[in-house]
Amino acid sequence: MSHKSNHTINHYLQKKSTLIILLLLGLLVYFKTSALLALFTEPDPGLFASTAYHMLHKKSLYTQLLDHKPPLIFYTNLLILKYIGSHENAISYVNLIFTLLLFLLYYKIAHYYIPKFSAFFLSIVASIAYLQPAYYGSGNYTEFWGAFFILLGIFLYLYSCHFWLVALAFVLACFYKETFILPTAGFIIGLHLQTNKNATNKQIVLSFIGCFCAAFIILVASGLLLSYWHQFVFSLQYIEQTELSLLQKLYYNKDFYLQFFHLPVFLAWFIYLSSIVYLLIHRKSIVLVWPLLAMQAADYVSTAISGHYFGHYYLQSILITVLIIGLALSHFLINKIYLQAIAYLSIATYILIASNTLSFWKTNPEKPTSDAIVNYLDQKRLESKPIHIELGGFDVGIYLLRAKALSNHPYIVPYNYHRIGDSARNIGFLKKYYQETIAKPPPYFIYSGTYSSLLLQSGVSAFIDSNYSQVLFTDIQPGFTVHLLKHKALLH
Repeated sequence: MSHKSNHTINHYLQKKSTLIILLLLGLLVYFKTSALLALFTEPDPGLFASTAYHMLHKKSLYTQLLDHKPPLIFYTNLLILKYIGSHENAISYVNLIFTLLLFLLYYKIAHYYIPKFSAFFLSIVASIAYLQPAYYGSGNYTEFWGAFFILLGIFLYLYSCHFWLVALAFVLACFYKETFILPTAGFIIGLHLQTNKNATNKQIVLSFIGCFCAAFIILVASGLLLSYWHQFVFSLQYIEQTELSLLQKLYYNKDFYLQFFHLPVFLAWFIYLSSIVYLLIHRKSIVLVWPLLAMQAADYVSTAISGHYFGHYYLQSILITVLIIGLALSHFLINKIYLQAIAYLSIATYILIASNTLSFWKTNPEKPTSDAIVNYLDQKRLESKPIHIELGGFDVGIYLLRAKALSNHPYIVPYNYHRIGDSARNIGFLKKYYQETIAKPPPYFIYSGTYSSLLLQSGVSAFIDSNYSQVLFTDIQPGFTVHLLKHKALLH
C-alpha cells in the first residue's frame, strides 16, 4: 500500500473516529445492558439499593440504618430511586449510563497521549477487562462509582486548569469508598514528583484541603459526621479481623491484582513491571507518569488491605493498570498506529475468550419478568404502604426494594461482619439482635439457601423455624431459590 493511501485511510479514521467510538462503545454497553438486566442483583448492590429505599421512607443513615460504607453510595441510590424510579432496573440503567460515560472519559484520557484510533482500541481493552462478570457483576459497586470520579479527576487535570474541580472529583471518590484516599494521596505526591512548580503544587494541595474541609462541613451540617465516624471505626475492625499481617496481605494480593488478564501470574507481572520500567525511563516525555504510578502503588495496597480479595475490589485499579500498559505499548510502537490497533485488538479478544465474558453475553440468561414472591406480597398488601419483612440471608437484600418492604432492624441485611468485635461485645450484639427480632416479629421472612450465620448464632433461626412456615419459593435463576416464610399466626 502506498504512503499516500496510508495517509488517506489514517485521515479518514481520524475524522470519523469519534462517531465510530460512540457507536461501538454504545453497542458494547447495549449488550452489557441486556446481560446485566438479566442478573439477580448481587448482595452488596442489593444492600445499597434497599438502604436507599429505607432512606426514601425517612429512615436516617448511620442511626436507624447501619453500615460501614461512606454516605455517597447510599445517597446516589436514593437520588436514583427518588427521581428515576423506585425499582432495581432504574439503578441498573443509571449505572450503565455512567459506565458509558466512564469509557468515554477513559478514551479522552488515552487520546491525550496517543492517536484517536489507538485510544479507541485501548478503551475497548479496558472495557472488556472491566466488564467481566467476576469484577463488574451486576454493577452499582462503591468501587465503580469511585473509579468514575477518579477518572473524571484525571480528565479534568489534563483538559482543565481548574484544580478545585480536580480535587472535588477525587474527594467525591473517597466518600464512595475510603480506600480511594490512598490513590488520591498518590496522585498528589506524584504531581509533586512530576513538576517543580512550587506555586502550582501549593495551589493543588490547597484545592484538595479545601474540598475535604467542605465535605466535613457538609457532614457536620447534616448531622452525619459522628455517626459516620463510628461506622468508619467499625470498618477498621473489619479490616483487622483477618489473621494475616499487612505484609502477608500485600504478598497474597500478587495472585489477584492482575488476574483480570487471565495470564500466568509470572507473565502478567513481567508485562506489567516492564511497562512501569519503560514509562519511568521515558517519564520526561509522558505527562502524569509519576501520578499514575503512585496511584497504582496505592491501589495495590487498597485492594489488599482487607485480606479478602473480592473481585469488585479491583474495579478500583483495573482501568489505571490497563492505561499504564497501554501507554507503554503505544509509546514503544510510536507512529505505528496499525500495529498498536492490532495489539490492542488481540489483547481484548484474548480476555474475551479466556474469561467467561463472551459466553455470558452470548447466553444472556433472562431474569423472570414476574417474581412469584413479589406478586404474592402485592396481593396480600392491604395498602400501598411498605410491608414489614426481615431477611434470613444477605444475598436477598434486593428484596426489600423489590417487594417494597421495610425492615425494623438497623442492620437491614444480616451480613456476618456486623458482629465484629471482642467476644463480650459480640455476645451482647447477638442477644440484642435476637431481642429486637422477637419483640416485634415480622409477618414475613425471606431467605435463599441457608440462614446467615448472624441468624444462626443469635438464635433467630430457631425462632423462625418454630414460628414460621414456608408459603412460597421461586427459582430466580438456575441454582438460586428464594423462600418466603409467613408467621404461623397469620396463616389462618
